[in-house]
Amino acid sequence: MTVFSDGFHSGFIVPYSYLPVTISTAGDSPPPFVEIGFSEWCWAMNIDRSDSHALRLLFVSSPGVLMISYLADERRNDDALIPRIAFSIPLDATQMEAFQHELLAWIDPRKPALYTTNAQRPTHFLASTHDYTLLANCHDFTAHMLRVIGLPVPYTVARTPGRFAWELKQLVLGARDRGWPIASMTPNVVYVPEEP
Repeated sequence: MTVFSDGFHSGFIVPYSYLPVTISTAGDSPPPFVEIGFSEWCWAMNIDRSDSHALRLLFVSSPGVLMISYLADERRNDDALIPRIAFSIPLDATQMEAFQHELLAWIDPRKPALYTTNAQRPTHFLASTHDYTLLANCHDFTAHMLRVIGLPVPYTVARTPGRFAWELKQLVLGARDRGWPIASMTPNVVYVPEEP
């Protein structure tokens, strides 16, 4: 499994087989990999990306969605989306099952999936059982899922992109010290900056 942060968004890249649900694919066979992330539905589906909408999320929750994007390999394909930091985390069967079980709990089965066609990144939007706010965002989802597989991610009231990138680097260095075989997939991630 790959965990990434691109300076704005964070999430996971996993083999398609890690998904606990079947999603219809555009071709005859499922994609080799998928990116999984959490977002606010209006923002994710490009309905409303205004400053006023972003400010409203400071005070009012909005429906969340899980975004499942097809990928040809374990990296994002679009140069504009290459993560600033990314780590490969091997999972054993128990950790993979915990990840799948928790991911399934985040999907609202009562609402239909929406699908967008994009030549490079076909994406399914699955309604979430969790609401989105700026204090419960994609970085909180990523941190939560890392805790589910057993990494000691701290709880934080407000998780900004900079704060999460710092936490992720600290977490990886600490996990390596405890014997987790976590591999860096991006350069210059050994240096841990001062806490934001």
